[in-house]
Amino acid sequence: MTCQALIRAVDPTRGRLLIQVWAVEQRDERALLKGKGRQTVPIDGCDDPQDVLVPWKLQQPGDAAPIVYERYYRLFAEDELDELVRSAAVELGLIIDEADPGTGPALIIERTLYERGNWACEARRCIRGAG
Repeated sequence: MTCQALIRAVDPTRGRLLIQVWAVEQRDERALLKGKGRQTVPIDGCDDPQDVLVPWKLQQPGDAAPIVYERYYRLFAEDELDELVRSAAVELGLIIDEADPGTGPALIIERTLYERGNWACEARRCIRGAG
C-alpha cells in the first residue's frame, strides 16, 4: 500500500493517521547488546543499505526445523518518513503547511518521532478555512 492510499483511506474531514516504520538508526543500544536487535540481511546486488531482507521463521510442528522466509523491508532514515508523507499529500492536492492560509482539504502533520528503533508520523485530515 502506498502512502497516498493510506492518506486517502482516512476520513477527509477528521481522520487520523499513524504510520510507523523501522529506523535505520536503531538507537536502542540495550536491545542490540542483548542480541534482541533486528536482524537484517543485505540484498544481493542492491546498493542501498536501507533496503534489506528480514528473516521470518515459521515454526514447524514437533522437532522439525523452522522454515525461514526472507521478506523485503525498507529501513527509514531520519526525516525520510516525514518527507514521504508530505510528498504524498502534495500529490493528492492537500494543503500540508500550517502557515499556508489556503482553504480546502489538508493533511496536518501533528508530529514525527523516534521511539524504540522506529520512526513514526502522526497526521490528521481536515478541511481548512471552511466558513
